[in-house]
Amino acid sequence: MKSKKGTKFERSFCKLLSLWITEQGRDDLFWRSTTSGARATVRAKQGKKTKDSHGDIMSMSKFSEPFTRLYHWELKRGYSGMDVLAIIDLKSKKPNTLLGWVEKALVSIAFTGQRDFFIVFKRDRKDPCICMMERTYDKLYRKNLSLKWIYKIIIQTDHIPIIIMKLEDFWKWDPKTLFRISRRSK
Repeated sequence: MKSKKGTKFERSFCKLLSLWITEQGRDDLFWRSTTSGARATVRAKQGKKTKDSHGDIMSMSKFSEPFTRLYHWELKRGYSGMDVLAIIDLKSKKPNTLLGWVEKALVSIAFTGQRDFFIVFKRDRKDPCICMMERTYDKLYRKNLSLKWIYKIIIQTDHIPIIIMKLEDFWKWDPKTLFRISRRSK
C-alpha cells in the first residue's frame, strides 16, 4: 500500500506536470494511475496490456495522452537513505534502489512499447529530482540551449546511460519540446 506522503506527492506532481505542459493553463491533464500501476503489472504477468495504466501517471485528456503513451512515469517519495554514489562504491551485490527503479522502468517500456521513462523522486528533506535516458535528455537540452548550468549526473548502467537532474531545472525547459518529440512519434 502506498504511503500517504507518496500519494500526496503523486497528486501534486500530476498537477505540476499538467500546468507545465499547458504553460499554467490547466492542472487536470494527468492523475495517478489505477493503484499506481499495480493493475497493469498484474495483467502484464498474464501477457495482457492495460491502456494508459503502466507506471504511476495516466492521462486524463487527448492532449496529454502522448506523454503517457510514449513515456513511462514513475514517482517515488521517501527513500531518505538512497545514495546515488552507492551505485559506484557499494560493495554489496544487491541492486541499488535507483538502479532497481531503472531496471523496472526498462522492463515496462519494453513490454508496452513506450519510448522512454521518467523517474521522479523526492527524498525526505531534499529537492525532487528526475531521471531519464540520456537520449531524451540530449533532445530536450539541444532545444533548450539557452539554459546554461544545468547540473546533472550521468550514470552508465548495464543497459543505457541515464541522467539525473533537479526537477526544478526540468521545469525550466520549454514543454513544447517534449510535446513535439511525443507528437512526432504518433
